[in-house]
Amino acid sequence: MALTATRTFLLTLMALIVTLSATGCASRSAALQSPEIQLVDAEVVRAKLLEQEFLLRFRIDNPNDSPLSLRQINYQLNLNDIPLATDQRNINLNVPAQQYAYLELPVFTNLWRHLKTLISAIKQPTEPVQYSLQAEVSTGRLFRQSFNVQRNGTLTPDSF
Repeated sequence: MALTATRTFLLTLMALIVTLSATGCASRSAALQSPEIQLVDAEVVRAKLLEQEFLLRFRIDNPNDSPLSLRQINYQLNLNDIPLATDQRNINLNVPAQQYAYLELPVFTNLWRHLKTLISAIKQPTEPVQYSLQAEVSTGRLFRQSFNVQRNGTLTPDSF
């Protein structure tokens, strides 16, 4: 009889701990705001006929009162409506609370069929290049939360 009471107590205690833990994680995750992501630079590292290498530099702003640990990014980036990159990367970036950090991602692509359009855009250094970014970033190690981010902006060709 004492064994049954002890067992019932332990099962009740375990259920209470699991319930409180899940509630704490859910309330913490719900409080996180989506980070702001913008493309600040697209550097041409190497340009060959059939393959181009870029180094993309993103600024990630954390609007939260707690640090944000980014672990994965899935993104699609277009320049002047031309698909430049689609990629999924595991990352390890910690953005302090109410601050920002930079993320650099290498990209290998083949823009051969769009070369004429891109060259004409780059030859006009006063005309900004439009970009659109669609991304999904995942945070945390144990309890992941994902944010969808969409951003449209401009880069000046002299930054290439």
